[in-house]
Amino acid sequence: MIKAKGKPMPWRDGLTVQDVLDGLGDTPPGAIVLLDGTPVPLLKRAATSVPDGAEVAVYPMMAGG
Repeated sequence: MIKAKGKPMPWRDGLTVQDVLDGLGDTPPGAIVLLDGTPVPLLKRAATSVPDGAEVAVYPMMAGG
């Protein structure tokens, strides 16, 4: 089991950050994604494995000033 955006999500062997984001379905483009507190670059999400027990946090980019 992992946590994604604070909610439990099933874990499976070979699960990637991109799989998690696809499962959430509402991740805006350009969002900052952290895997256990470490940023995962956009181009590495499909190749970054998510270990069992991990936490994936998603923070949308916000404009303002």
